[in-house]
Amino acid sequence: PASCWDCHWGCRNCKLRDCGQRGCVPRCRERGCHPVHFGNVSSVGVKPKLDRPKVKNEVPRELPNTRRAVGRALRDSDRALDDLERADEIITEDLNRVAQVFVPRFHITGGQLGWMATGLLVAVAWLVFYFLFVYRDDRNEADPRWLPMIGRDAARAAESQKTPDVMFVFYNPDFHRDDADDPVPGHRVGRVLLTNTYKADTSGDAFKRTRALTEAPTTMGAARKAVLQDFYEHLVGAGFEVSPFRSLDGDEIFLRVSLRDESLIQRFFKKNHTLCQLRRSMVRAMDIVHKAEIGGEPASSPPFLPFTMNAATRLQDVEVSGRMPFKDFQDFRDVYRTFHGTDTEGSIARGRDRIAIVLGELMKEFDVDEAEQLGFIVDTYPVHTKSGLKVLRRMWGQFSLILDFTFLQPVHVLDHYFGARVAYFFAWTGFYCKALLALLPLALLCVAFLLVSVYFEWGRGTVALAEAVFGFVVVIWAAAAARMWQREQVYLIESWCYINDDQDTMNLRARFRGEWMESSLNANDKEKLYPENWARFWRYASAMATFLCCVINFTFLYVWTALFETGIYAEGVNYFAIVALAVQIKGFEIVFGMVANYLTDLENHKIQSQHANALIWKSFTFQFVNYYSPFFYLMLLRKFTAGGCPRVIGVGQSCVVALQIELGLTLLLLSVFRLIEVGGFSWYAQTQLEEEKQKVADYLENEDPGSARDVQLTHAFMEKQAKYSEFHVSQQVETHLQLVISLGFILLFGSVAPIVVVFAFVFFNCQLRASAWLLTHVCKRPPPWGSRGVGAWREVVYVLMVLGIFVSGLIIVIHDEVLQDVPMVTRVTCCLLWCAAGLCVLGLTTFMLPDQDGQTTLMKRRRAYVDGRLRDLFDVHKAKSMRRSTVRVPVLSNEISSAQFSRVPCLDEHHPDWDTVGRRGKREDPRDLEEEQAEERAEELEDGVSGVLE
Repeated sequence: PASCWDCHWGCRNCKLRDCGQRGCVPRCRERGCHPVHFGNVSSVGVKPKLDRPKVKNEVPRELPNTRRAVGRALRDSDRALDDLERADEIITEDLNRVAQVFVPRFHITGGQLGWMATGLLVAVAWLVFYFLFVYRDDRNEADPRWLPMIGRDAARAAESQKTPDVMFVFYNPDFHRDDADDPVPGHRVGRVLLTNTYKADTSGDAFKRTRALTEAPTTMGAARKAVLQDFYEHLVGAGFEVSPFRSLDGDEIFLRVSLRDESLIQRFFKKNHTLCQLRRSMVRAMDIVHKAEIGGEPASSPPFLPFTMNAATRLQDVEVSGRMPFKDFQDFRDVYRTFHGTDTEGSIARGRDRIAIVLGELMKEFDVDEAEQLGFIVDTYPVHTKSGLKVLRRMWGQFSLILDFTFLQPVHVLDHYFGARVAYFFAWTGFYCKALLALLPLALLCVAFLLVSVYFEWGRGTVALAEAVFGFVVVIWAAAAARMWQREQVYLIESWCYINDDQDTMNLRARFRGEWMESSLNANDKEKLYPENWARFWRYASAMATFLCCVINFTFLYVWTALFETGIYAEGVNYFAIVALAVQIKGFEIVFGMVANYLTDLENHKIQSQHANALIWKSFTFQFVNYYSPFFYLMLLRKFTAGGCPRVIGVGQSCVVALQIELGLTLLLLSVFRLIEVGGFSWYAQTQLEEEKQKVADYLENEDPGSARDVQLTHAFMEKQAKYSEFHVSQQVETHLQLVISLGFILLFGSVAPIVVVFAFVFFNCQLRASAWLLTHVCKRPPPWGSRGVGAWREVVYVLMVLGIFVSGLIIVIHDEVLQDVPMVTRVTCCLLWCAAGLCVLGLTTFMLPDQDGQTTLMKRRRAYVDGRLRDLFDVHKAKSMRRSTVRVPVLSNEISSAQFSRVPCLDEHHPDWDTVGRRGKREDPRDLEEEQAEERAEELEDGVSGVLE
């Protein structure tokens, strides 16, 4: 038959002696060809499948290659036609051949593929439905739930007027202390003195007493006294309202610093080039209408513009569409958005703005953090407003909201009160609570399916395929959630119009060490710089120290795990070992937290955000090893040890079940530890206050027995806050890290332990409400540090996603029952296919969900339009005033207007000379002009000669 020609040609051109080594003879037998006579059609007796034109034998001798070429063409055409007829069969054969090479002995039925695809499609459909119709973002600032926090309240404004912005706590020089006479070197006192970050101008009388102590050794008491006096005089000289008072026990002096003068606030805004948001009524007055149904309320947010003191007066005579909408404008309140926290009429400064101005002016001369560490001052903290804190507690900071599954966060209110860094933290936490709520039903459905399959004994293969499907759902969910958060973050950055980190005075670290050198921006200025070689050295040294800590931690945890593996509990799950392991993990976390802060300080970052990002990466690297290494050992190595996987009651040896138990207990213990931590902070603050009360009562009892019972000892609200816990950058990083670690458990081990989603959701919910309660009850108000998003946490989550894809692939090929009896090449191929599919999902979600959504783009376009329209109004007004004073209107000839077209001059008369009144003058002869110029040059020459002679 025709198919034998292929075999005949292949064997005739085989370089080997035995064509069977090329597999040709067996294939020819399958096609009905005898190995001896294959290629001979008559010897087999089978009629050819296709009619082939016969070649004539009368071929000229002078053309010996013609027969050979024609035969080759016929064989190629027969081969192509034969392959076309057998296309389905060839494809099947090729696929089977590829499967035998790359995935030998791997069998999966069409039915299994069908229900796997169905489950995956259902999960994706649910995620799409949730994020489109159920999910609610935090963008709407005018949400009815948050109106009590931002609305006008005369009583709250009156109470806030009495509350200072920043509190400075000093040691009372008249109170005897044991360390008052301790010697202090002069250079140590000089460490707290600074100059302007960009100006090396040390002239002036700022902190003159403290500067005098740097020249010779002094005592701790003298240094504290000088710092207190210089502080008071410097703040008063800067224009702030400062009032001192003693503590309840008399050992401390508090300085209450406030900024209430609106004219002073305006001068600081002008000096610092602060951006202020326009009023919505200002946009409407410009004849611009933004429909709320197009883009929603957040897309109509007015733009931010640099503050201008005389903006209202400049707009009074501006005309818009034939009317003058700004003629009644009196002051800045008609142009810029105002806030009513401390002023019923409205102020352009929020609470965080006033705090930033006070701390920013002080940081130009004095390092507060260094002074606290050296013991010159006690504490510095922004002050909570009592009424504002009460509203926050009622609407947001209470544990009863733990059952509120909307997880809406007042991010705009938090930005106004605490600053952008804290607001981004709660926005991120609330978003992932909502995202976990989308994954929770799928995880519960997978857990229920696994339990039913085990109960009805459907086989471990069905369970393994279900786990693989859920693992891929986790990859899709993680990629979609990461992109959705990036869109939320970009919107908040654009909405709050936060400036760059290096332009924010609040983001410059006062503890930055360096030398005054010529500024790269302006050679006339001096800038504090640190040698790049030393900075690089300390970064490398810090990285090596972090790596060494990771090695020590891994070694200790490995020895601990191996000890309990070979101990008396080796045959089962040791719950005592799990609890002890969780305690050790928490202990290592606390210890390395202090080490990480010290190492990050050695790196000497100039910008606060750079310092925070460096601390984030160090903490994450260590905690990655600290939290995940025991579970990596369990899932990747424990199966290949002599003892094998742990034996679970009712299941037998199973690393997967043991992982589910250990992950659940670990996350539950972390939640318990967080609640204990919250209770500990509250107990510590109350204990400190009660100790002070008891000390005062004992003093009064000693002075006048019985008088202590007649005195009501109470701390003022602003004094109580001195005993509250801190929530600075290190505490924020630690809290955020715990959430990222719990999220990593889902990304790394969620494919084989769906139950971990439930525990992670509970932990996120508890952490969100506990952090809100801490901030509003027992934590000091953090400084309003600025930030453009969550910083390095976005990259950390992305790293966890990529690692989760590879780790999930390894766990599936190691513990999947379907892949237990297959060769290693099959497992490697399945793992590579899994990783490739996961990376494709990451790329696809990045393409389908860009950084900016339609609402963010519309808001930016509307703001740019309003900004441009306002600038045009100012330019038109300025052009009109200039034209009235400087522009001269010419008087043209009237030949055209009077229809005297015959009097229109020729080409050489189109540019006549004009006199001062605009009439056309007589054109002079060019020869006369040349003679006049020659005479003027001669007169100049004569004057020059006579001058020389004189």
